[in-house]
Amino acid sequence: MSPLADLRSLSFPLKGLLSAYLLTIGICYLIAVLYLFLLEVGPHQKLSVSILQSTIHKYYGNRGTSRIEAMLRGEMAEYATDSEKKDIPEWVDEGRLSKSKNDYRQGLHQMP
Repeated sequence: MSPLADLRSLSFPLKGLLSAYLLTIGICYLIAVLYLFLLEVGPHQKLSVSILQSTIHKYYGNRGTSRIEAMLRGEMAEYATDSEKKDIPEWVDEGRLSKSKNDYRQGLHQMP
């Protein structure tokens, strides 16, 4: 057996170094979990959202809507008519769900 495989055979300074390393990693892990809870999970629990859903939403985002759809609901809302607010997201979804690039390119200039 190699001398590094048996912890009892290590010298006192190496045992101390190894112990300090493991304690540091453990403390950092606990701080990371506390950070995740306080800044990411805690506020979402007040809104009755599960821990998993809030973490996914924070780091993965909401992939259900496109940027243009978000803009039509937000900053560009006053510049678009109601029919445009309905037609543009449908047009984007048709392009996103098309099977080939040619279908997308054909529909690209045929916006209602």
